Amino acid sequence: QMVAVGLFGRQDCATLARNRLMAVADTVPPDVLATVYQVTRGHPFYIYATCMRVIENVTLLHKPLTPETVQEAFTLETLGSTGRIYNLCRYVFEQSLKNVRGETMPRAILQVLAQAPGGMSLTEIASRLKRPSGAIRQVLNWLLDVVLIDQRDDKTYVFQDAVLQIWVAYYYSGLQLTGLPNQRLLNSLVAELMERYERVAQELGLVKERQVRELLQRFNGQVIDGDWFGLSKAVQLPVFDRVKHLVSPDGQVEIDALAEGSECWAVEIKWRGRLSGRKELERLVANVDWLAAQGQPARAWYISKSGFTSDALDFAHQAGVMVSDQKGIEQIFKCIGA
Repeated sequence: QMVAVGLFGRQDCATLARNRLMAVADTVPPDVLATVYQVTRGHPFYIYATCMRVIENVTLLHKPLTPETVQEAFTLETLGSTGRIYNLCRYVFEQSLKNVRGETMPRAILQVLAQAPGGMSLTEIASRLKRPSGAIRQVLNWLLDVVLIDQRDDKTYVFQDAVLQIWVAYYYSGLQLTGLPNQRLLNSLVAELMERYERVAQELGLVKERQVRELLQRFNGQVIDGDWFGLSKAVQLPVFDRVKHLVSPDGQVEIDALAEGSECWAVEIKWRGRLSGRKELERLVANVDWLAAQGQPARAWYISKSGFTSDALDFAHQAGVMVSDQKGIEQIFKCIGA
């Protein structure tokens, strides 16, 4: 029986990583577990592969169990020809392209997209490849069908998987580690890959946050089906005078979008490939409580690309938190005309 396993949250990632790394340590430092989550984004196989390489480096090369060793392990697994992540990416890449017509154009499009952390529009891709937009659109539709890429609300195209995007970028640049590089070269590769990977991974979430803030500014008393907010009754949208990203003076509270006007809404946006859980909604409610203590009561709205666990939905109902998944937010965009 085949069972699909989605991306792990921070806690589940830590549990899996800890169980692996206990092979080389009685206790695993929290910063090591945090780094495993940071580089793998919760992908179960990437967690496993990275931890196994950490174990090899600790036992065979006498490396310390530190965040730097985790980053080195991830780099070797992703860029090394014998790496588990490298070979999974190559397998997914080649198998997916078997189901796409042609060979040269799909690869060319993916090569161009791999160099664009923020994604590219149809016009930009066609211009870069000097091909008609119609032909490029057809190939993009094929790549969407095999789930190698995704199309965002702003009509730009991006890779579904940030790790695969990084792999494609390095693969086509000709970089492939066939052995263990010297420490100086490895340090350079780690710094370069981490900087590029963070730029790719963060860009997707930041773009969605910006889009949602722009959406909030278009609220103007429209009446929206409550289903798109996880509610049973229709919602009349308020008018907001300003929308901003908020960080408290002590840095303990961060709100992706605080919309102020006829009402005040506190909005959290998580644009990733796993269900959001109860703890994440509880953090948003805690931030709303902090706002209330500052004399600014607010309504909570949580937006999660992949949706919510059943426990999270129960909590949202009890706590009065509005919730929207990708389909819901797309419908709201459509109703607003944004």
